[in-house]
Amino acid sequence: MRYITTIAPVHEDGTECTHSGRDQRDSDCSGRDGYRASCAGGGCTWTKSGTRANALAEDGRSHLTSHLTASFARRGV
Repeated sequence: MRYITTIAPVHEDGTECTHSGRDQRDSDCSGRDGYRASCAGGGCTWTKSGTRANALAEDGRSHLTSHLTASFARRGV
């Protein structure tokens, strides 16, 4: 099974912010309020929000490790 974590900037209401620079000003973007990390693959629904992308990246690495650990446990390795 393949699992992938992603980190996306989000607005205050939780919607993803895809604007940057001039696009942000021209689109009436409310601005980025933080970041959301999520895992995709195998039906995983893990998500976490925060204000620092680096901290969320570390949480994502830990989360991916938990998938690996569980996979080895199922195999009896």
